Formats: sequence, structure tokens, C-alpha cells
Amino acid sequence: MQTLEDLAATDLQAALSKLADLQDPDLRSIALAAIARGWAKSDPQAAGAWVAELASEKDAVSAALGLIPAWANSNPNNCLDWATALDSGNLREVSLAQLADAWVAINPQEALSRYFALTPETGSERGLHVIAAQWALDAPGAAVDYLTKSKDQPRHEEFLETALVSLSNQDSLQAWSHATVFSDPERIQNVRAMALEAMAESKPLDAIKLAESVGNDPVLLKGIARGWASQDGEAATGWIHAMKDTELEQSLLDEISRK
Repeated sequence: MQTLEDLAATDLQAALSKLADLQDPDLRSIALAAIARGWAKSDPQAAGAWVAELASEKDAVSAALGLIPAWANSNPNNCLDWATALDSGNLREVSLAQLADAWVAINPQEALSRYFALTPETGSERGLHVIAAQWALDAPGAAVDYLTKSKDQPRHEEFLETALVSLSNQDSLQAWSHATVFSDPERIQNVRAMALEAMAESKPLDAIKLAESVGNDPVLLKGIARGWASQDGEAATGWIHAMKDTELEQSLLDEISRK
């Protein structure tokens, strides 16, 4: 049976005609994405123009979610030109973020470079964080190396921090070891705290030793408390109650009570 996506690639008008029969909003959203995805295989520019001209912004966003991954596979730079030509609004924001998500799987360095060059706005900022976070998971060495060396890029430390926080969930020790690349002490402590939080979920004693090695900053201990309590609240609470500093003890108890 021919899918709506396949039909859009071979007989666009027939595919578009089926939209009139769809009253269910969820089915309509799926259909719009399928048509845009199929159309993008043969003429992404025309498909993009159709998406941008849809009367309903909700319909346009649904269609864009099908268009963008398909267009990114063939020419992400042209897709970015399309997205940045859209009027301000939800469609533009979603499109920029969605393109970043698709592009990072194809060429993360190119994607990051192009997004760094954009004038900051909500969609491009979301895109930068998506690229940095996903690249750190897919290829942590390459991501951290590139971001560490990107000193000429504005706010490169912000996105290096995003990458390392993301990496914490996959390799907390590696994230910890890279934290000292920052010039901002607060970024160092934040990455270390996130690394310890992730580590404490399975290896709380290792996390405690690392925190001790750099002076047991309360920010780091709060990270351990959060991570440990998420898996074993009783053990984490016992560790906290053993604190000799009653003020620190209370702050850690407050930290886990907010989880």
C-alpha cells in the first residue's frame, strides 16, 4: 500500500487532496508531516514554500517537522537559509531547533559553526544547545576538543558547558576531568556538580572521594546528594545526617527535599 509520503513524492496533488478528508487533529498533523517529507525528496524548496504559506501556524509546524529532517539530509545549509527567512514566531523557532537536531547527526562541526554565526534568537539558541549536547553524547572527544579550541566563537564556554553537562550522563568521570578548561570558576563547579550527581546515582562513594579531593565545596556535595537520593534516599539521608556542619547538613536535606 502506498504511503502518503510516497504519494507526495510521485503525485503531490493527490496527496494534498487527502488532507480535506482528515478531521482528526492528530491524524492531520501526521499527514502534513508525511506530505512535506515526501515532497522534500523531490523539491525541498517548493515544499518549504508551501509549509511557510500554510494558514494555520499549527499546521505549518506539523509540516515542518516532516520537511526539515528530509531537507537536512540533502542540503542543511539551504534548509537553514529557509528557516532564517521565516517571520518571527513559533514556526521559525521550532524550525531552527529541529534543523539543529537533524544536522548534528550529519555534520555536527558544520552545524555548530553555522549556528554560531547566526544572530542570537530563541530558535538559534535552542539549536546551539541541542548540537552541543548531542555531539557530546555521540562523539565526546571531538565535541569537547572543538569547543575547547573555539575561543574565537562568542560564548563558546557556555556551549562547552552544555556539552560537558550532557556528557556527564554518559561518562561522568570524563566530564569531571574536562571541567578545568573553563576560565569561569562557576562553570567549573557546575560541570563538576553535574558529573558528581550522575556518578552518585551508581557510585556514590567514588563521587564523595572526588568531592573531597577538591575541598568538598557545598555545590559539589549538593550534586552528590541529588544523585544519590534519586536512587537510594535512605542511604543518602544517612550520609547527610553524618555531617558535622549542621548548616551544611540542613542545606543538603533541603536540596534533596526539592527533588
